[in-house]
Amino acid sequence: MIRSDNSKFDSIEVESYTLKTYIDRKSINNETNSCWLDAEGLAYEILNSAKDYLQTINILLVEVEDLQYWQNQKLVIDVFNLCLQNELIPIC
Repeated sequence: MIRSDNSKFDSIEVESYTLKTYIDRKSINNETNSCWLDAEGLAYEILNSAKDYLQTINILLVEVEDLQYWQNQKLVIDVFNLCLQNELIPIC
């Protein structure tokens, strides 16, 4: 993603895969599961790509922003609404 304030930073490549792929690889099922997500402005995209698996998560901690730091970044209200649509109840 590109910063909305045109900040300068170094770019590095890291191996990554989707939350859906992680859940599949780890054979996570409907047992008690928790998830901590801090993805620098991509929380909505990550959760939305794994909608079919959100019911396996009992506790979800997500870092969300109320200011747009990245171009086209979804904000806290978008993530909250996605959680509600998937029967996850935002606490704060």
